Amino acid sequence: MVNLHDLAVRIALIEGKKISLSVAQVKEVLKVTLIELALMEEKEVLETLRKFKERVLEIDEN
Repeated sequence: MVNLHDLAVRIALIEGKKISLSVAQVKEVLKVTLIELALMEEKEVLETLRKFKERVLEIDEN
């Protein structure tokens, strides 16, 4: 299981380059996002993650 605080800290550090967000703000957005994902069908969640992963890998290649 992922520690939400650690994940929020990583997100805040990455996003800090664009918009300054506190860890608490990131955790709140993360919780809302996870609630929405939990309400989705598993197939939809997996498809969404696959698409996002493809985009991330494309960015890393450039």
